[in-house]
Amino acid sequence: MAAFIRLNLEPQYLNYTRADYRSFNRAVANNALRRLDQVASVERYYPVASAVNYATAYDAGKIFADKGLDNAAIGFGAFVSDRNDTDFVDIAGKRTVFPSPLPNRYVRAGAVAKGFWDGYRDSAGRSPLAFHFLGLGAPILVGIACLYAWGTRLVTFDATSPIADAISGSLYTSGPTFLKIDTTAAATRLVSSARERWRCPCPFCHTYVRKRPFDYPAGRRWWDKQRRGREILQRDLKAGGGLFRAYPLLSQSAGGSLYADTRLARIGHNHWALKDITRKVRAHASTRRSLERYLDRIVIRYEKAAAADKYADAIRFLYETAL
Repeated sequence: MAAFIRLNLEPQYLNYTRADYRSFNRAVANNALRRLDQVASVERYYPVASAVNYATAYDAGKIFADKGLDNAAIGFGAFVSDRNDTDFVDIAGKRTVFPSPLPNRYVRAGAVAKGFWDGYRDSAGRSPLAFHFLGLGAPILVGIACLYAWGTRLVTFDATSPIADAISGSLYTSGPTFLKIDTTAAATRLVSSARERWRCPCPFCHTYVRKRPFDYPAGRRWWDKQRRGREILQRDLKAGGGLFRAYPLLSQSAGGSLYADTRLARIGHNHWALKDITRKVRAHASTRRSLERYLDRIVIRYEKAAAADKYADAIRFLYETAL
């Protein structure tokens, strides 16, 4: 099913019925049961369910629960790679039509998460004991996913996106909300005021900045010579650009020791931010109500940072769907 999504083959385009999708997941569950005796550590064995929407996820959850599979995983990487928008979603037999199209990557991820846990709980009367979100690494999604997964004792994630984002120029934040910040946006903020500084508390940034410090006065001098009112562009952070040497952590170098140091520092930073997000979520997860209140504050701050962006609307939808 992940292959269908990556190829933009939505269910309505294919000659498969809901029963066909159930048979796919039933085959996975049956194969998993046959392999349990061959697995050295059963608690580390995660059969991978598949889904393309709420209905197929619900059926997958029910099938896994019926078969007595306590652990499960779903590949969310295909969902978050979707570049399309959608103007509606069907959840639990009800269609929600959005005032304006929302990113399908977020809408589908929420629908599938809700569907799987709804199906599993309806069959087993509880959540799965452990669940792994394959390919899910976006900071805000990691936070909200834990609300969908309420009742599951162990929730884990893996993704290559923190690495790819670090290299391409996106840095993660764990406060005051869970964001991806483009290096150009960070540079724009730094040049906007003589008081602005890069104050990330992570050890990777600390180590990097000691070796390659920011030259804030140089950045400001260059900016004072530019036409005011514009944002920093990628070319400003590349070799030959006005901020390449002033803001090395935010630079886009083509190679050499600067590239290696910068890449490793930003990769470490992104993983540190994700670890900090999971730490904060755990700290507020003593009760479901406590987690809901905490994530509501995170979403409000996300909405303020995104400022009427379609992604902010999608995140609000995800949060409310998880309640």
